[in-house]
Amino acid sequence: MNLDFLNSRPFNLDAEALAWLGETLGDLSNDEKVAQLFVLLSRVSGPEELAMLARLQPGGVTKLFGQDAEAEFAFKAAYAKASKVPPLVSADIEGSRMSIPFGTPVLNPLGPAAVDAVQATRNISKLIVTEARAASTLPSVQRAMVECLLGRKPWNANSPVDPFCGLEETVC
Repeated sequence: MNLDFLNSRPFNLDAEALAWLGETLGDLSNDEKVAQLFVLLSRVSGPEELAMLARLQPGGVTKLFGQDAEAEFAFKAAYAKASKVPPLVSADIEGSRMSIPFGTPVLNPLGPAAVDAVQATRNISKLIVTEARAASTLPSVQRAMVECLLGRKPWNANSPVDPFCGLEETVC
């Protein structure tokens, strides 16, 4: 499989990352490749959850973090260690009580947006994204792996818009 298109936008993988991706894809069974297409919901952080993720080897999880930041980061590290491919870990970042429990308490961005408080909306959104980014992971090779597994290149590499850009580019 020719992976050269991944050295341009939005992935910008260097030769080392391309080599790793090609080798890793070659080492995965068909079942493991299919598992990389799934992102599961993870509500708990315990040994049973970790064992299930290690067995299923999904491409990642959307993690509903608990109150204990240290325990959550330890779980995330153990999950990464148990994964054949660096996993995507996303977080729920709606703000208010729906955000990361050990993060900064803020309004849901819809509140200030509803009253046209543009700067407050930007500041709250930037804070939520910054904290979610610290709690989550999105390895660039993971994005590339999904595209390779799907056998597609869904973006125009010459477009100024990067479909995988971080949210902070839209709120800062």
